[in-house]
Amino acid sequence: MAQVTTDTELQARIDHYLQYLIAEWSDIPALAAEWDEWDEHSRFVFAIDWGVPQDRLYQLKCWAADGLLSQEQFGRYQELTRLVEQYRPTLERLLAD
Repeated sequence: MAQVTTDTELQARIDHYLQYLIAEWSDIPALAAEWDEWDEHSRFVFAIDWGVPQDRLYQLKCWAADGLLSQEQFGRYQELTRLVEQYRPTLERLLAD
């Protein structure tokens, strides 16, 4: 039998994703400042691991489009989208190395 996610579980997951992603994207300037000190292996691992935040961001976009975020969550989601817009060029430059 398939387990149905309750509204409470979904809201908790949304809160977790928002907290996680805001922290990850807020850290991009610090990452960029130390990037030149990282060895090639560490950069490669980061690039591979960055798939997790990308997946979480996509899931949040879907939930937002479906109207599943509370008003407070949507405000934090807007903060996140501003961070993504601001720091995506920096991240893309780092990952292109």
